[in-house]
Amino acid sequence: MTINLNIDEKVMWKDGNFILRRYEPQDDNHCKDLERTGSMSGNRLFFAGNFIHKQSFVCKASQYGEYEVLVIEDQSDSTIAGAICVSFKSVYLNNKIVKLGYMFDLRITSKHQLKGFGTVLSTAAIKLSWEAHDADYLYLTVNTDNKRAINLYKKLQFNLISHRSPATSLLAFQLDITKADDFMVTDDPKEAHSWYREHWDPTSEDFALVDMETLFSSPHYIKTFMLADGLSSAGVSLWDGGGLTTFCVTRAVFPSWVWSNPLFQLFGFGLLAAAVFSTARCASTSSSYGCMFASGAGSLALAFCLLNLFRVFVFLRPRLDGPNTKLRGRVFAPFCKGPRGKEYLGRVYRFALSHAKKEGFITSICNLDVNSPNRDTYGSAKFRTDFYGKARNSEEFPMLNPLNFHDPRDL
Repeated sequence: MTINLNIDEKVMWKDGNFILRRYEPQDDNHCKDLERTGSMSGNRLFFAGNFIHKQSFVCKASQYGEYEVLVIEDQSDSTIAGAICVSFKSVYLNNKIVKLGYMFDLRITSKHQLKGFGTVLSTAAIKLSWEAHDADYLYLTVNTDNKRAINLYKKLQFNLISHRSPATSLLAFQLDITKADDFMVTDDPKEAHSWYREHWDPTSEDFALVDMETLFSSPHYIKTFMLADGLSSAGVSLWDGGGLTTFCVTRAVFPSWVWSNPLFQLFGFGLLAAAVFSTARCASTSSSYGCMFASGAGSLALAFCLLNLFRVFVFLRPRLDGPNTKLRGRVFAPFCKGPRGKEYLGRVYRFALSHAKKEGFITSICNLDVNSPNRDTYGSAKFRTDFYGKARNSEEFPMLNPLNFHDPRDL
């Protein structure tokens, strides 16, 4: 496919019935349909889903102030075959202020896969970033199992700049922590910003925002938590990660419609109950002590699993009902310094998770570099992603400092 782009025209590219242009408000319903069907991840046999916008398709991109949203329209039926977003911000990189573009939400409908539309949209976003927005660098995040997307970005001369190891928690199992006297907590944007200015050096972290106040003044900012003495300090902030988008599960071993079927639910609980009953009966009738012990242990293990499933169900049920589901709380801008800094960071992080649970969030996430010096403070990672970057000049985008900043507005 030949890609002849003219970014100064309303129709930037045309091939048969397909045209590339900027998003328009009347595209919103078609783009919402695209979100539900256009996969952002690789082919997953056991678990799959998509992030979808709660409001307009451009609400996430517009948070950054300066942005582009491009679509490919199928003029034969006026539907949207694909879309991509790119937003811009000023950040620190290698102790310098640069203009950085963040590419995201590249989606292609299933029936238009393998037609080169991903290449067209990405190429147009890159060209607009350089020529219309004067960006110095671009970056994006991709799941490590999405080999098709990774191959596309490599073909477009993006290179790996960070292995990510997000710390995630199901807050049903998070202990409630009472605020200690030495904790500093605020939901006032100006006070939070002043705390960071006093205790944190943004130039020390790649991708740290030049204008951090933008985050603290957002309606999605919740609170900042800090511990400090004369020599050491640590802090984190909490963000409503589900304020604009939510996650729609399309498969969890079985397609989502199977799980919502009452007959399937009844069958599942019946199967578990039958397993517990059969192992308990085996333990009571067996003459072998080994068999009795194994069966008894099996019964206890099944009972433990059922108890935890019930605990998760009780936790999730009130949080999933209604339109204002709080899927994930984002912990952002963690920092620590001084001889007790890492100890303080662990304390404020756990307190932030406890507060996220009280706020009604189902999960928490803190996106970190796999080589972050404080990575062990946050617990295990349930999945991995990568950052890929592209420099405006012909140079390769350098690997990020492991102690780097993750913008909570990003995915």
